[in-house]
Amino acid sequence: MPKTIEGQPVYGFIDHDYEKVKNFSIYGKIDWFEYRFNKILMNPIQIIDETVKKAKDADNECFLENENVSVFTIIVLTICVGIDLLGGFLSGRNNDNKKGIIRKDFINFIDEYLDLSKEYAKRPYKDQETFSSLLYELFRCGLAHNLTIKKVGFGYGQIYFREEDGNYYISTDKLLEDLKQAFENYILNIRENKNGLQQKFMSRFDHVFIKRE
Repeated sequence: MPKTIEGQPVYGFIDHDYEKVKNFSIYGKIDWFEYRFNKILMNPIQIIDETVKKAKDADNECFLENENVSVFTIIVLTICVGIDLLGGFLSGRNNDNKKGIIRKDFINFIDEYLDLSKEYAKRPYKDQETFSSLLYELFRCGLAHNLTIKKVGFGYGQIYFREEDGNYYISTDKLLEDLKQAFENYILNIRENKNGLQQKFMSRFDHVFIKRE
């Protein structure tokens, strides 16, 4: 079933929705962006996570996580892709080719919206001063370029950052929860036009979805 925004049925894919989306008000575009982000990123990750956990709780083999298949590295990479996207919208970037800008946007979004309780400061990794630099340098860049996380790893559970047997881990459960809340807060801030976010949102939205550059 499509979602109805400003009286128009939409599916969250710009090739299908283009003629409708380009005529939406800013609030319609915010609604469409939120629907799209949840549909193609947050909801699939949530369903995969729940499917694996249910199988483990029932002591059943899971087709998504077994001796031949492991899906969670792809989930962590997808989370990093989502942060990349949101960083560009937060900054209002309309040029994808400026050196260093993507890194700056990624880090700024994390500093603004993730780990609001500052848990990383209590258990930092030895050579990464901030959570944002750790996620960018070791997770995002490691996975994007070599499909491997540099130096550290990921685990599960409600302890966000932990050390065990000389290794350092980030909980994917907490990271996913954190990103979900961060996205909700960001969308609310756009709707309220906090710090002029609507203009930045529209600049990036036009670049990505209307001009499609």
